[in-house]
Amino acid sequence: MKKRMFAVMFILLLFSLSACRPEIGPASSGNGPAQENQTSADDSTEDPAQVGGNIDHVVVKDVASDIYSADDINAAITVIEEEFAANWDRCTLKEIGYAGDKVVKKNKSYKDDYKADEVMVLLSSFDVGESDGSLEPGNSYDEWKWILVRKDGGEWEHVDHGY
Repeated sequence: MKKRMFAVMFILLLFSLSACRPEIGPASSGNGPAQENQTSADDSTEDPAQVGGNIDHVVVKDVASDIYSADDINAAITVIEEEFAANWDRCTLKEIGYAGDKVVKKNKSYKDDYKADEVMVLLSSFDVGESDGSLEPGNSYDEWKWILVRKDGGEWEHVDHGY
């Protein structure tokens, strides 16, 4: 009985590891995503064999800031687009933009956590195609946070993401 239960648990574990998600690493968040805006499989135009995320038609939202210049925000967006394209298999980034100065101020603890001088928060929307990790296939995720930090005006570093 224990062997059968172990086999069933192992099979369930294998299936649970089959959803669209990034590589596991220091930037991965343990936050479980909330499910939003289900779409049907007919709405998906992604190639199931696609490696990496699709950023071909992403819309960059223009959000004004008293803290960051447009160049600062665009540099952070580029970091996340590169992350998404490299690691978010079979997902399509639809929209990304600066979360706003109020959101950054609420997340300033990341500066201390990562011994950084600045923190940037971006929000995005993306669709999940066929899945190979923790996200629900065929769903859209909106207001997904991307946390970046930098030291001494250097390059932005992606350190966390999720809700």
